[in-house]
Amino acid sequence: RFAEVKRQGWDTFQKYTPASALEAMDKGGVATSFISLPSPGVWLGDDFNIERQAAIDFARDINEYGAKLVSEHKGRFGLFAVLPIPDIDASLREIAYAFDTLRADGVGLLTSYGNIWLGDKSLQPIFDELNRRNAVVYSHPTDAACCHNLLPDTPPTSVEWNTDTSRA
Repeated sequence: RFAEVKRQGWDTFQKYTPASALEAMDKGGVATSFISLPSPGVWLGDDFNIERQAAIDFARDINEYGAKLVSEHKGRFGLFAVLPIPDIDASLREIAYAFDTLRADGVGLLTSYGNIWLGDKSLQPIFDELNRRNAVVYSHPTDAACCHNLLPDTPPTSVEWNTDTSRA
């Protein structure tokens, strides 16, 4: 569905297998890679209310898949769990599950979710919990709902991802 709605990241999907990842790691002399879900994350659109439960379920599926790879390939993969932000309660539940059950190494966040940036006060409970756990937080740039197509014929990776990182 990403390709249908032309969201950021839609044209970069490539076939993934753990074997191909390990081969690329070995070729590049990389001992351990951290699994994280890049842009566009678990949301297909900008109206989170429409797909709330699907995104929550997708986050859990992605995190469990990542934990399985970590378990099956000891020392080769680490897990940066995905959270279903901006849903605060679901994100807090996923933090608990990811760290307490899956033993995640940290979380991977996008620089924005719709028109909510990482510095937004509404996300404070999430950051309070991550701070309480001394969690590693990795952020991946994206383009916000306001700015998907600001410049004609210019992909968001050229300008908007850097700008969104600054906004976050």
